[in-house]
Amino acid sequence: MFRKVFRRLRLNWSNIDKALILGFGTGSLVSIIRHYKPGCDITGVEIDEKVLELGEKYFNTSSLRNVTVHQARAEQFIEDTHDKFDLVVMDAYIDRDVPGELETLRFLTDIKNALKPGGLVISNKVVYSKSCRAQLPVLKQLYEKVFGNVEIKTVMITGKIFISQKE
Repeated sequence: MFRKVFRRLRLNWSNIDKALILGFGTGSLVSIIRHYKPGCDITGVEIDEKVLELGEKYFNTSSLRNVTVHQARAEQFIEDTHDKFDLVVMDAYIDRDVPGELETLRFLTDIKNALKPGGLVISNKVVYSKSCRAQLPVLKQLYEKVFGNVEIKTVMITGKIFISQKE
């Protein structure tokens, strides 16, 4: 899905040297980002140790150059980090839902603080029910409050991508 997202967004990859992936999974986003920016320095955060083990077993993620992976909660990592990123991609889920703590004023403010000026946050939200759909206006307002801007793209039928830029 992120292949389609990045193709549609037409990002200026020359401005993206350092990326953070929250919800690293088995590392599939690394190859997508590297397709556009081969030398990009990537930090990944994944809460699930078993998922990281699968990534290592089947995709040899520890051999990826300029990739650092942390087993941690996304909100704790972003609160503690002193690094600054050009791009933050959020693809964190528990089952089909984004954890509630990743859709709060505090968390999005921490994301903004971890971005360099002009940096982007791209967040994936699966909308599979009426209750999920009802959350969209509230989430849109939250992104607008924190970043002052938000663009929402639809990817496939149930995918909503929130894009905001630190000004």
